Amino acid sequence: MQFRLLGPLEVRHAGAVVPIGAARQRAVLAMLLLRAGRVVTADEFVDAVWERPPRSARSNLRTYLASLRRALRAGGQDRLRGGSDGYSVTVLDGELDLIVFDRLVEQAAAATLAGDLARASECYRQAQDLWRGDPLSGLAIGPVLRAELARIDERRQDMVERAIDCRLDLGQHQDLVAEIRARVADYPYREGLRRQLMLALHRCGRRAEALAAYQDIRRLLVTELGVEPGVELRQLQAVVLQDQEPTAPVEGSGRTPTGLVGRTVELNRLDELSRSTGLITISGPAGVGKTALARHWAQQVATKYPDGLIFLDLRGFHGDEPLAPTEAVTVLLRSIGASEERIPPDPAAQLQLWRTLATEKRVLVLLDDARSAEQVRPLLPNGSGSLLVATSRERLAGLVAIDRARPVVLEPLDPGCAVALLAEVLDDHRVSMEPVAAAAIAELCAGLPLAVRIVAARLVTEPNQSIAAEVARLEAAGGLSGLRVPGDPSAAVRTAFDQSYRLLDASAQRMFRLAGSLPGADFSVPVVAALTAVSTSDAQVQLDALCSASLLDRWSPERFRFHDLLRQYAAEQSAAGDPDHERREAHRRALGWYLHGAETAGRMIDPHRRRSFTLGRPDPLLPLPRHRDRAAALSWCETERINLVAAIALAAEQGLHDLGWQLPVAMFGFFELRRYWSDWITTHQIGLTCARAAGLVAVESWMLNSLGIALKQTGKLEAAFEYYGAALRIRQSIGDRQGEAATLNNLGTASNRLDRLAAAEDYYRRALKVFREVGDRWGEALALTNLGEAHRRQERFTDALACYREASAIRRAQGDLRGVGYVLHNLGTTFRELGRMPQAIEHLRSALEVRQQTGDRWGTARTLSELGQIYSAVGIAEQAGDCLHRALVIFDELGDPQAEQVRRHLTSTVPAPDSG
Repeated sequence: MQFRLLGPLEVRHAGAVVPIGAARQRAVLAMLLLRAGRVVTADEFVDAVWERPPRSARSNLRTYLASLRRALRAGGQDRLRGGSDGYSVTVLDGELDLIVFDRLVEQAAAATLAGDLARASECYRQAQDLWRGDPLSGLAIGPVLRAELARIDERRQDMVERAIDCRLDLGQHQDLVAEIRARVADYPYREGLRRQLMLALHRCGRRAEALAAYQDIRRLLVTELGVEPGVELRQLQAVVLQDQEPTAPVEGSGRTPTGLVGRTVELNRLDELSRSTGLITISGPAGVGKTALARHWAQQVATKYPDGLIFLDLRGFHGDEPLAPTEAVTVLLRSIGASEERIPPDPAAQLQLWRTLATEKRVLVLLDDARSAEQVRPLLPNGSGSLLVATSRERLAGLVAIDRARPVVLEPLDPGCAVALLAEVLDDHRVSMEPVAAAAIAELCAGLPLAVRIVAARLVTEPNQSIAAEVARLEAAGGLSGLRVPGDPSAAVRTAFDQSYRLLDASAQRMFRLAGSLPGADFSVPVVAALTAVSTSDAQVQLDALCSASLLDRWSPERFRFHDLLRQYAAEQSAAGDPDHERREAHRRALGWYLHGAETAGRMIDPHRRRSFTLGRPDPLLPLPRHRDRAAALSWCETERINLVAAIALAAEQGLHDLGWQLPVAMFGFFELRRYWSDWITTHQIGLTCARAAGLVAVESWMLNSLGIALKQTGKLEAAFEYYGAALRIRQSIGDRQGEAATLNNLGTASNRLDRLAAAEDYYRRALKVFREVGDRWGEALALTNLGEAHRRQERFTDALACYREASAIRRAQGDLRGVGYVLHNLGTTFRELGRMPQAIEHLRSALEVRQQTGDRWGTARTLSELGQIYSAVGIAEQAGDCLHRALVIFDELGDPQAEQVRRHLTSTVPAPDSG
């Protein structure tokens, strides 16, 4: 049987097309094939097939799957298997064109690395021949399949560009010009294609057209996006202007990246180990190229891990505190698609959920810069499908001895490879003309790739400088080799840093020094512009200069980071060259940029909450971050989270107390939504200290109240009561009525959790009274909802219904749909307890619709469970089973203990569904 996804969906058996059915049934099969060999849950199917799922979605889904099972029985083999946890399809080797495509691309990449370009080109041709048109054209699809289509298209475009590079290296530029022009017309913003067009034209002797092609892409990027072309295009333009011929791949071409030389043994070792273990360590001294090796290898084998490649910097040897496993796990969970509702607040439960989910998937996880085995061990995935690779300056012997990790030890390059690296970066005749001097450079750099690249980068900027002159300059300065101190790799390359730094102009030197003091792991152009008080365009030019000098890494198209040795060196230069007051003001500008970004994002994420104080106004001269919508605001916060946490610590360290408390306030809505409990508590404790140092009692009470919320949510109820009590006393003493109401409400929720229902009701009533007095309608609805819950739990149903109805009216008027869903559910539950089943079902159905619309998966499961129990009680077994099974799937995915209650109810009252 043959399954074809790379074009209209098609299944063939014995040379004939197998009828599959209508568009949605075909979409169900597409989802199964994209997850071939793995279970697809009901929720995944619904999100794959429907943009707006109908109420009958689950019922329709069962019909589609039953029909598919019959269709795929051709040949007597049952390909489709299923049960309460979901369905999977069996695909044999060579049957699915997408898998064959990925395998051919992988073979082509391996042939390229081996220097067999003819073989690589043939593999790429075969991979291209598998495409019959647009993947899955004509199907009805939802958001999940749409995302999968985008991933497939990106894989195709990447393969096409790699194939063109291969053919360019084979000298086929004459045949390629028209083909590349056609692809540029279809994908005008892909700079890789534009680079290839320029290179093909230049090699055809059409220099003027090559330069015109550069101007075309520059005009498009500047006009439409406001950005200049990337470094690769600008470098190629310079080559064409000088009428030279690139003799090595232009950086960014998709082939072996510049700087990865002499690592064939290690790459082969990684290939070998990955077939027999789920844990590999890569160790070696700073600057030896651990991260470059790991990333390059991961990109080569990424297609073997269809559920994704995750890269996470553990910051083990940065100046900042290392990333704790409890902080890292939230990043890992979101990287494999865990929803917010699914991530529990307890760190131990988060780690268990990560291990469970990783067991079900095939992911490749790179944990970079680990300090110790203890930092890595809690993050090890269960099962054999996934692979974790950890890099470190330490040998991580504990992982090898206890966890059966297989080690790869990276040594400095041998002299021959160091010279080869120098030649690759220089890309000119000097190494072949000065072999003795080149060998001297390799010796002075002690085989460290970082040092070789820095020296080479300096020589690139001085094309008329001989290598011998560079050797003399280094030796006159003391020489790298002479400065090397055992155990201190930074001393081995300090002279190289000095020489590169001195060649920068004054503005780039200043940016280098100050950027080294930025908090966090990486940074963007705008924050550096704010830090140094220059325009974003000037900042971009200077950052490009630092990258060209190998003093900075472009981590992604829009973000940069320092090698840790270079960050230390930059800090030393700043301490020596920048007055304290100038560094302090630079930090204030950068932290102000972060504050404005966090505050504007927070207003989009959590628009209803009120505060009794305002945050400082941003500097109008700063290039401030702006967010298009709520999704963009959340994305910005996720990207900058580590930096924001570090920024708060830096504010306290520098005595910038106003920023030290304002930043945590701005981050509150994001922390509460994303459940970053550790970050929340850490930053708000700093904020509390800063507020007290500044003598701001209103802010102090806000911090106490916020810390109480985080502590309550993590189960530390007694500590939460202590913080709430302190906040309430301050707020009452200063007349902060709105704040007083918020804290009273929080005391009620803590009491409710401890089943102190009379106390909870009293707190809610007091909060409601104050919310009404100060005119806080959102707070009023919150207190009414909570008060209704206290009444319901005490079986005072008339009072509960009155509270819920009043709260619902307020929430609807304010557009708070998530709150509406909560109230509708409570109304349905109350009607059930009153025995009024038709009204209970009506309200719960409405709650279900709202909760699905707002993406509240935990609330959706709660409502499904309640509906299922009602249907069971009134004898509607089919609908009861459907609701309870759907609730069980979600609760199981969330790791919620309510799953066991639903499972018991299913076992005792509802017949098991037909597994077919």
